[in-house]
Amino acid sequence: MKKYIWALACLFVPMWMSAQRGENKNSKISRNLEVFNDIYKQLDLFYVDSLDADTVIEWGIRSMLRQVDPFTDYYPENDDELRQMATGKYAGIGSVVRFHKKKDRVVISEPYEGTPSQLAGVKAGDVIMSIDGTDVKGLPVAKVSDMLRGEAGTTFELRVLRPGEEKERSFKITRQTIQQPQVPYYGLVRPEVGYVMLTGFTEGASREVQHALLDLKGQGATRLILDLRENPGGALTEAGNIAN
Repeated sequence: MKKYIWALACLFVPMWMSAQRGENKNSKISRNLEVFNDIYKQLDLFYVDSLDADTVIEWGIRSMLRQVDPFTDYYPENDDELRQMATGKYAGIGSVVRFHKKKDRVVISEPYEGTPSQLAGVKAGDVIMSIDGTDVKGLPVAKVSDMLRGEAGTTFELRVLRPGEEKERSFKITRQTIQQPQVPYYGLVRPEVGYVMLTGFTEGASREVQHALLDLKGQGATRLILDLRENPGGALTEAGNIAN
């Protein structure tokens, strides 16, 4: 009986210690959240300027995430970048752009078929000189890309210099909602071997992959190369559907 009681005691001690550690951790979290909440209230009451709650809290969140790893990030609910990653849609001119180091400018790499840039007459290789009168020399791709995007239906002037020409060309372009294709290319690389380029796992990607696979199968493909290079990821449900 004594051995039995001693065995129970040995069993309960580690459980009690584990519960204590969990309680201490939760208590520490609660205490620090209360401190954070109190500091914000004090700032809101006594700071010389008014504070925007969304901005200040986002500062705190981003500062916290910088202490962990470079792969953890935060996107507010209404963030345009998050919406684009999830749906593949954005409002812009519908063109891939890249930075030309020698020219120190961003150039048009590929206007998508049927998009505002292609319909306006913009061509691959055009060097972007200015956007709505703002010279973009030396600006990185991300900044120029942001300037090309905007609200659907808004119009701006795009000035480019086409290779082999001396005079700049001017285009009036109206931004539209662009749906980026997730499978920009597929085909047979050799008999019975299909190839599918998948650029993201955004909304509708599984339907595009399914269409490509059925078409390739009809062409006699029995093996597949799935190209995921430069694929940044996306929605888990779409990735699961594609894997299935």
